Amino acid sequence: MKNIDRFWKVMDYADFDHPPFFMENVWRDTELRWNAEGLPKGESWHQHLGITPLDYAWHGFNHGPFPEFPHRTVEETPEYRIFIDGSGRTVKDFKNQTAMPQWLNFTVKDRASFEQAINERFAVVFEERIVGNWEERKKQLNDPNLDALVLPPAGNYFFTLDSMMGVETVSFMLYESPDLMHRYFDNVCEMCCWFMEKILTEVKGIRAFGTGEDLSFKNGPFFSPQTFEEFFMPRFKRIKEICARHGCDLGFMDSDGNFQLLIPQLLECGINLYCPVEVAAGMDPVQIRRDFGKSVRMLGGVDKRIVAEGKDAIRKEMERLFPVMAEGGFVPIIDHSVPSTISWDNFRYYIDTLREMHGRCERR
Repeated sequence: MKNIDRFWKVMDYADFDHPPFFMENVWRDTELRWNAEGLPKGESWHQHLGITPLDYAWHGFNHGPFPEFPHRTVEETPEYRIFIDGSGRTVKDFKNQTAMPQWLNFTVKDRASFEQAINERFAVVFEERIVGNWEERKKQLNDPNLDALVLPPAGNYFFTLDSMMGVETVSFMLYESPDLMHRYFDNVCEMCCWFMEKILTEVKGIRAFGTGEDLSFKNGPFFSPQTFEEFFMPRFKRIKEICARHGCDLGFMDSDGNFQLLIPQLLECGINLYCPVEVAAGMDPVQIRRDFGKSVRMLGGVDKRIVAEGKDAIRKEMERLFPVMAEGGFVPIIDHSVPSTISWDNFRYYIDTLREMHGRCERR
C-alpha cells in the first residue's frame, strides 16, 4: 500500500494497518550533530533507517505577492546576511546556526503602503500565477505512482500579511482599514477559487485543500473569533463549496501555536486536519481528541522537548499517545521540526518506538 493511501485510511478513521511515517523536518545543526554521533554523512535519517516517509508535492500555484518584492542583499558578513526578501521584509539570517531569522523592518507599514501592495502584487490574475509548465506538473500529479500529499491552496491570508508587515501592523490594520483587508482577502480568495476548480477538475484523487496560516501563538490566536468570522470564514467557505463538488472532503491547516479557540469555526469551514499540533503551546492530541472527537484529524503532536529528554520520557509519551494513534485520525510526528537538542540515539529510539507501535496497530 502506498503511504498516501494509508494516510487517507487513517484520516478517514477507516480500517488501516498503521499510520505512515511522515517526513520529519530536521535542522541543519541537527544533521551535523547526528553525523558526529553516527549518522553517515550524505545519508538522510530515513535512508539510513530504511524508511520511505510520506511528504508533500507542491500544487504549483503562487497565491502570495506577485510579483514578489525585489530581493536585495543589504549586508553580508561571515556570521550573517541581511537582505530584503520576496515579502518586502528586511531579514537578518545567521549562517552558522539553525534559528529563526530576525525581521528588522517591513516595506508595508501603513494604509498607503498596504494599498500599494494590493494594487501592485495582489491584482486578480490567474494563469500568470501558475509556476512552471502546468501540463508537466499535471502529468506528475496524475501519475498513479505518485506517493505524496497534494494540498491545493485555500489562501494563506494571515501568514502572507504577517510576512509583509508583521503581527502588530496586521493587528491594527484589521481594525483600522477593514475595507483594504476585505479587498485583499477577496482578491486572494478569487484566485485560489479559480485554481481550486482547475486542479480538482484536471488532477484526480486530491482529498484535501490546504492553508498555512500561523494564526496563533502560545496563548491563543492573534485575533478574535469575531475577526475570524468576518474575514476568514466567508473565503474558506467558498473553497469548501468548490471542494465538496469534487469529492475533496478534508481541509488541512498548518499553524503553530494554540488555536483551539477557533476550532469550532475552522470545522464549520471544512478545515479539520491540523499540523503540527504544537504541544509546547498546549495543543495536546489526547485532550483535543477528548474535546472534539473524530471531527478533528492531526499530523504532529510529538513534543520535541520530550524526545530530547531520553528513552524513558519518549516511551512514556508515546504510550500516552498510542490510543489516539490506534483509533485513527492521527499521524504522530515531532511537532514542527527536529532541533539539535535531540540526539541521534534519542531520535532512533523514537523511530523504533513508532515502528513497534505500528506493529501493535496491525495486531489490534
